[in-house]
Amino acid sequence: MYFITVFDKIEPSEVFFAEFGDQRTWGYYPEYEWAVNALHENRTDMHEGCYNYAVIEKIDYGICALAEERQWFKWDKEKYGYFEIEEPECVKRIVNFAIG
Repeated sequence: MYFITVFDKIEPSEVFFAEFGDQRTWGYYPEYEWAVNALHENRTDMHEGCYNYAVIEKIDYGICALAEERQWFKWDKEKYGYFEIEEPECVKRIVNFAIG
C-alpha cells in the first residue's frame, strides 16, 4: 500500500534528526499513481492551511513492516497541491512515518 502522511514542517534538529510539528497520516491507496494524484489535487483538503510537506511511503503488510520506497512533496500554493521534491537530508535516516 502507498500511505500518505503530511507534516507542518521539516527542519533539522539537534535533539533528533528532524522536527516535523504536527503530522497526520491521511490514508493509503493500492496504487502509487492514485496517491500522487490525491496529493497533486489536495483531495479532502489535506493541506488544511498548515501541512506544508507530505510523503508517500510504500509499506507492505505485516508487523513492523519498513517503507520500501518513498517520495517527498511540498505544498505549492500557486498550484494548490503538493508536488514532488528531493528527499530532505535530515529525514534520510528515519525509517517510517505512516506506521511507526
